[in-house]
Amino acid sequence: MEITANEARDLAQWFRDVSVAIGAYRFAHWDSLTKDQRDTLEGIEWTLLNYSSDLVTQAVGLTLDDAEASLKHIQEATAMAKKAVETIQTIKKILVISGAVIKLGAAIVSEHPGVIATAIGNLRNAVAA
Repeated sequence: MEITANEARDLAQWFRDVSVAIGAYRFAHWDSLTKDQRDTLEGIEWTLLNYSSDLVTQAVGLTLDDAEASLKHIQEATAMAKKAVETIQTIKKILVISGAVIKLGAAIVSEHPGVIATAIGNLRNAVAA
């Protein structure tokens, strides 16, 4: 399955949504986070925003041959991550989930369906843990 321009925009939006959720967490917990934790979260926000931007231009034409790396699975995994970030109250869990989202973004940009499928599974595991 080749990802269309509209689907690429959807991917970009999903990564942006997770980034915004992390930013909201950072500001909502500002006083309870250390400076290093705030800086780490800000770095994650920027990484995910950059993936969002990159996905608009790079994901068009990406072929997902592996059923486990389908666009639907990517959508489900990023939606789970966004919801988890919005409801989780521990910085450690936020960092684990956001790291898995970053790895998923890198996998998508790599254009390797098997790597994408693995990253989707890892993100699901991070959210479930």
